Amino acid sequence: MTYQVGDPYDFNSFLRKFDILNDIKWDEQDIVDMAHHVVGGLIRENIKYTEIRFSINKYLNHVKMSDVDLIKLVRRAFDDAQKNSGAEVQLLLSLKYEAHEREIQTAMKVKEYKDAVIGIDFVGDESKFDVMKMKEVTDVWKLYGLGVVVHAGESQGAKNVRLAVEHLDPQRIAHGIRVPQEDPELLNICRDRNICFDIAISSNILTGVCKSPISHPAVKMLNNGNIITIGTDDPAVVRSSIGKELEIAQESWGLSDDEVHQLMWNSVRMALVRLL
Repeated sequence: MTYQVGDPYDFNSFLRKFDILNDIKWDEQDIVDMAHHVVGGLIRENIKYTEIRFSINKYLNHVKMSDVDLIKLVRRAFDDAQKNSGAEVQLLLSLKYEAHEREIQTAMKVKEYKDAVIGIDFVGDESKFDVMKMKEVTDVWKLYGLGVVVHAGESQGAKNVRLAVEHLDPQRIAHGIRVPQEDPELLNICRDRNICFDIAISSNILTGVCKSPISHPAVKMLNNGNIITIGTDDPAVVRSSIGKELEIAQESWGLSDDEVHQLMWNSVRMALVRLL
């Protein structure tokens, strides 16, 4: 799954890397091992809190249990892995834009597993963005006070971000890097509503949606007073870490130590679980 020398830097190549996961014959122990591996990585990076998005689609064809029970299994696996670790993991259910009806029905059953997750994250092929279908899901999730994160304005235009902001009431937009250039008014709306942009610099370079860290659109977001966080997006794919991404931001954007600390503090402020 990790980018290698010679890999094409484009968004479709990035999405295809996740198809590898669908070929693995998962069992319950694999899921438990995965949770322990992830928490182990958090401990090594000295990360105390993280929100991880996950999809059960790759498990359903192999693990003989219902979709709801699978979600609860993932939650139990992380609960066990983080015990006495000093790290806390909260989970967001991923729903792909190109999702099959089975996946949408799983998302609509949130009442049955609401205690296992803190929110939903819309991901995948943004060209299949369907805000009305998404709204049916988010309306149900909000009934239970759960959060909404939307991957938008990354491979496609700012229009998807505007639709998300107008109809889905998200707390965070993952990426949104098309907004500064294409819809400055929307940038102001997000600032005034305290909608955060989750930025992943290395990922944006490798997926070909941004040419250079120095020219990254997040600089305009910062200058406009928008809230941004710095993350890895997919550390296994882009071979990065939170520390590395913060270093890239500081060196490329000329940030002071205090400004870097503010980016870290933003992650606390904009967590879907109130930490303070």
